[in-house]
Amino acid sequence: MEITTTYRYPDDLLAGDIILTYKRRNPFSKAIYWFATRFREKTVTEINRRVSHAAVSIGYGKIVECSFHGLQIEDAVKYSTKTHVITVGTTVTPINRAEIARYAHEKVGKIGYGYLTLAAIAIKKIFGLDKINDIEADAQVCIEFVVQAYRDLYGIDLCPGIDSWSADPVDIITSPALYIHFVYGCEDGDEGD
Repeated sequence: MEITTTYRYPDDLLAGDIILTYKRRNPFSKAIYWFATRFREKTVTEINRRVSHAAVSIGYGKIVECSFHGLQIEDAVKYSTKTHVITVGTTVTPINRAEIARYAHEKVGKIGYGYLTLAAIAIKKIFGLDKINDIEADAQVCIEFVVQAYRDLYGIDLCPGIDSWSADPVDIITSPALYIHFVYGCEDGDEGD
């Protein structure tokens, strides 16, 4: 993936851009990253980017994310300090980018955080189980919202062959459907701790 060097976060965020984050000193962030990389064929050094959370820009410096308080709209600037940020884009046309804002506004307040889904993902990865289904229809985890939004709105499968509910942040960063705009908060390849 090629990195655009003139990109400024959060000023240059476009609606539809995906924001991937990693909080270096956050134990929960570290745990998600560990689970995302521990049980896959690629090694951590091959992946070369630490990510543990995903959100989608809806434009005007705002993002929509599914966090512990459910799906909500936040200021993108919240990830401009003490956080490693990677912004990625797709081939979504400018006309279609506005759809993500509408989609997000329709979903805010209706989707809770998928605590049970997070546990099911861990069990699935630890034990290599393929037969686990999405157990929370009205709740999602951050990646699930991003992957499902792109499938619903644009027909883009960010994680081919992976159910949206069981995708993880590393599935997004290694997706062939994306390109990196910007890496912020650490030197390229130096993920820090």
